[in-house]
Amino acid sequence: MQNKLFKINDAQLWKLALANPVPLFKTLPRQPLLAIFDEKGFFLSEEAKEAYDPIKNLPHIYTARLKSENYFYFGISNQIGGRWKRSHAYHLRGLACEILGTKRYDDQDHSLWVRAWFEPFKRQRVGSKFVIRMKEPVMISFLCQPKATKDELKVIESRLILIAKKKGLAVLNKRP
Repeated sequence: MQNKLFKINDAQLWKLALANPVPLFKTLPRQPLLAIFDEKGFFLSEEAKEAYDPIKNLPHIYTARLKSENYFYFGISNQIGGRWKRSHAYHLRGLACEILGTKRYDDQDHSLWVRAWFEPFKRQRVGSKFVIRMKEPVMISFLCQPKATKDELKVIESRLILIAKKKGLAVLNKRP
């Protein structure tokens, strides 16, 4: 059965992909632009955990971006636990390794994300953790597609990337 997202127009798909945004990163209390991380990675905000936990084991699409709705990253997951983990080869760890200069040869390149979302490598230590100033809050939306195949998710992801580019928005994905 074909995914229902193939049948809706671009405006409807865009609206669904950006629905219910929540702050992506945990921040210092009373300092919503200082994202907290350590050597194992960034931490999800409480709001992101609440939105993500129920769907992270199901096929889904995610849309991360600045609050002003630019510098988008569109991603898919059909794996147990999703892509937002604090372990090797996942986004929360990859971003931290990029900033700390501890990337491995086989790590995904998150340098575009770091340059787009954070002040230029101005990390500082706060106790046993680090903080880095975001240019503005980084938001994320999740669009769960429980019966979608990986190929279907990839088609929708590519479509979202093209929609964003048509709108003149900056897209951090390296593929179309």
